[in-house]
Amino acid sequence: MSSGRRHSFKFSNIPASLSSEQPDPSRDDALVESELRLRRLIEHALDAVVTIDESGKILEWNEEAERTFGWLRAEAIGESAIDLLVPEPQRDRVRAILAAGNAQALNRRVEAIAVRRDGSQITVELSVTPLFWRSRRIYTLFARDISDQTRTAATARHFEAVIDASSNAVIGLGLDGTILSWNRAAERMFGYDSDAIRGTLVTRLLLPEQAVEIRDKVRWGIEEDTRTRAVRRDGSLFRILRALRPINDAEGQPIGAVLLCNDLSANEELEHKLTNEEYFASLGRVASTVGYEFNNVLMAIEPFIDVIERQTTDPRLKEAAAHMRRSVQRGSQITDQMRAFSLASMPMPLALVQARMLVTSIEQELHDLIKLEIEFVVESDAGDFAIVCHLAQLTQAVAILVLKAQDSLPGGGRVTLRMAMIAHDAVEISVIDHGKGMSDEAVRRVFDPLFTIGEKGTGLGLSVARYIVDRHGGSIDVSSKVGQGTVFRIRLRAVAPGP
Repeated sequence: MSSGRRHSFKFSNIPASLSSEQPDPSRDDALVESELRLRRLIEHALDAVVTIDESGKILEWNEEAERTFGWLRAEAIGESAIDLLVPEPQRDRVRAILAAGNAQALNRRVEAIAVRRDGSQITVELSVTPLFWRSRRIYTLFARDISDQTRTAATARHFEAVIDASSNAVIGLGLDGTILSWNRAAERMFGYDSDAIRGTLVTRLLLPEQAVEIRDKVRWGIEEDTRTRAVRRDGSLFRILRALRPINDAEGQPIGAVLLCNDLSANEELEHKLTNEEYFASLGRVASTVGYEFNNVLMAIEPFIDVIERQTTDPRLKEAAAHMRRSVQRGSQITDQMRAFSLASMPMPLALVQARMLVTSIEQELHDLIKLEIEFVVESDAGDFAIVCHLAQLTQAVAILVLKAQDSLPGGGRVTLRMAMIAHDAVEISVIDHGKGMSDEAVRRVFDPLFTIGEKGTGLGLSVARYIVDRHGGSIDVSSKVGQGTVFRIRLRAVAPGP
């Protein structure tokens, strides 16, 4: 038995098809055949295979590279792969990686943007393997065009985002009634988060007498539209408009269903809100006219008060003049609040406003309105975020809350304005006092138009504040205890600082 030499093939020690170099016929036939087999394998690979040297010069270029990037092999060989394939802003970085042989950037699959011959850009799944060939480092690039998959995935993400943004609960069901998908509206409506509900049966959301019927309709691909009641996580019942639609395969056979639920109680709240907005808009137009005329009357009275105070020495007349001036000032306050309605219903373009700018605007607005016995404190990470708002109107809303807090402290005290990010895209503006506080009934009605606490006020201010916040797409609430104080909270869209 002859002891011929044994040959083993290791891909890591041979460059990817340097086919310009023909096999040496003097070498062992088995080794030559192994190299030819490798070259055929690389040439007909489903991935684009490109071999380059340390400078990026192309040494090899297979058929799939021609189809993927648009350059023929004869055109690509000897050219710079960096200039041909890499977007211009990234070229220096790629050159540095090749020169350093950066291990962290090599020997792993990544998604990258590549340039085709026609200048268009494609997304590729790329891996780069360093090899050593005749005492020099070369690199083999394996690339696969995944542009279609990337576009499909982006479309799917967009579709999922659209469903997630829906105000209706959108629930995907398997053929047996198992919950497969669950959007944010469903979370809010039923009280279950996605992880807790997926994989369970839809019957847990239904009245017991509806369970069998719904499962049969899903199974047989039957549509349904009905008004009914549903069950929340806490066991409470609420009214919904329910729509069931089958999902069929290519042959038209049911493979599942989508269940759409519209919370009718939420619709009633929305209708009430829209009615209030129409009411405020109408009231604002009336207030603008009445306020203007009323202010003219007040301006006409003031000069006569001045004359009485200067000319008379009668203490009774002086007291009457002082009483008249206080009444005029009170009338001016009412006029200002009526004008607030007019301003609140005006067009409201939104912009990104730095928190520090809002703080400055509020302080300027309140400069002459805060009483000497009131300590006004601002707590804010003012330089760290921006708020999506209309600066003048949001300033007005916050100022109303601060003045309301001041009124609850007749003997003086502290009013705190606090601003803080409560999520990556939300800010909370709080106005805090430790004054008289409010009863539960007052808390429930405090934002109602024309509702007042005590003798002071017109009942317009807080309703204007709520109207402004609603128009910003935000929320406002209040918590209060008699004798302990009150906290107003506004939540709005915000943008956190970048990394």
